[in-house]
Amino acid sequence: MNTLKNFWKRFAVWGTEFGTSIPNIFASAKFKIALLYFLANAVILIIASFVVDLYIGKFIFKELFSLFGSEPAIDATTARILENMKPEIWTTRIIRIVIMAPVAYFLAGITLKPIQKALESQSRFVANASHELRTPLAIMKTNSDVILSNPNPTKEELITTLKENTEEMDRMTTTLQVLLSFSGYENRVNKLIFSKIDLTKIISRVIQLARRQAEQKNINLEYNETSKIITNGNSAAIEELIYNLVKNAVSYTPKNGQIKIKLLPENGHHVLLSIQNSGAIILDNDLPHIFEPFYRGENATSPKKMGAGLGLAIAYEIAKIHGAKINVESTQKNGTIFSVQFRTV
Repeated sequence: MNTLKNFWKRFAVWGTEFGTSIPNIFASAKFKIALLYFLANAVILIIASFVVDLYIGKFIFKELFSLFGSEPAIDATTARILENMKPEIWTTRIIRIVIMAPVAYFLAGITLKPIQKALESQSRFVANASHELRTPLAIMKTNSDVILSNPNPTKEELITTLKENTEEMDRMTTTLQVLLSFSGYENRVNKLIFSKIDLTKIISRVIQLARRQAEQKNINLEYNETSKIITNGNSAAIEELIYNLVKNAVSYTPKNGQIKIKLLPENGHHVLLSIQNSGAIILDNDLPHIFEPFYRGENATSPKKMGAGLGLAIAYEIAKIHGAKINVESTQKNGTIFSVQFRTV
């Protein structure tokens, strides 16, 4: 067994080294993994073929020996037939090996798909986080350049510049703190203690918290209370999930807009929470990334961006750990609708 393990380790190392030294046609990871799959399957097929030929041949002769009581004699015709079958057998094996090539390429694509998605998500995360930090620095530099270009700045101008720069430094500090807290939150969310909780009470508390901000923009916040609906989860985490969604709706609903919150039972043991707001919609190319950290759409008609861009990402993580399905739709007719499907008890 150890010999076999060592063989496969050496084979894997050899395959990887060979993959890194092949021409540009195999430069991508997909080709390298496909080649490794192909070689591994080819080696397994060849070894298996020899083992099968060896043991099946011995088995057949053993059965014939027990049947006739002596070692059977192979006449010239039988020998010629067996000899003529060899090319056909090897042709079949070669065809199998050739078929493995596209299969290996397909399997390599499946293997790399989640890795590719993770890398793309990480790349967008880094780009968005960099943007959050780069923007305050650019504003601070511009303010400083304006003051330096003026040989005789007034006291008021200096104070205004210092205040604006301080605000931008506070913004950078907040972004870094939120980024660090989000990193820690991903670890803490897996240690939540679950219990039976009433969703209707949590939603009522969230609406009380969000109503003041909604009233400042004269937003009509509608919620039709329903009977008690029990689910299994962490009360504080679920409240944060719902609060982040409602807060996002209030932030992106224009003055005199409308927000509708509904909690509707579905078929089976599920309930659907929907939060619908009027105003600017989310563009189609932004929808797949809306729950990524620091990601915010580039809709030119949307209001001024605020916050650190982590509320929806945190909501998504909480929903995932609770086994809830979170979704978003955005159309000109219905506005933006965030929905979360919870399993009831």
